[in-house]
Amino acid sequence: MTLALELLLILICLFYGARKGGVALGLLGGIGVVVLVFGFHVPPGKPPVDVMLTIVAV
Repeated sequence: MTLALELLLILICLFYGARKGGVALGLLGGIGVVVLVFGFHVPPGKPPVDVMLTIVAV
């Protein structure tokens, strides 16, 4: 039940952010992660450093 609720929360944040535009997608995705970390006590993963460096290089 908790897994379904967590998945639903993230999907709602991402779909709503996608409808609003570029910056809103990142902001609402971040808000979803904050709710998971502090609300559901899910440990955050490691940041994707390789992906971020590739984006910066481009």
